[in-house]
Amino acid sequence: MKRLSPFITLVALLIFSVISLLSKQTNTQGGMPAVPDCQDASGSHLNFTSASNSFSCGNTAANARLTGTTGSIGGSLLSIGGAASGTATVSGAIVGQPCEAQASDGTNVVALGVTLGCTVTASNTVTVTETAIVALTPPSKTFNVRVFP
Repeated sequence: MKRLSPFITLVALLIFSVISLLSKQTNTQGGMPAVPDCQDASGSHLNFTSASNSFSCGNTAANARLTGTTGSIGGSLLSIGGAASGTATVSGAIVGQPCEAQASDGTNVVALGVTLGCTVTASNTVTVTETAIVALTPPSKTFNVRVFP
């Protein structure tokens, strides 16, 4: 007798588990929990609570916008590899969360000869660093930052 491949065994086990779960459900939709009509708005999502086997609407829009603005950064001569930095207060920012920065006036600072770094360096504090890829005096600018929770 041939052995079943591990993949086929896994698929069969998965199908059996789903059928078992569905057969244990009892509600008005033939064994499936009711799914609410969550309106598609910025930050909307669908939650599933396994303890109660139910769905609910959620909204992360309030948490999705962790933003702030730095003070002025730049305005002094930087040699290649030299850096200038500044901080922005971003309420709710946690060390390790990813972030992005952009000049508040929309200037493409990379085209000017600097790279931008953005790091959450402390709770509620984001540090933006301009690092020169050529010797230059970058214009003094403020930067908008966004942290992704």
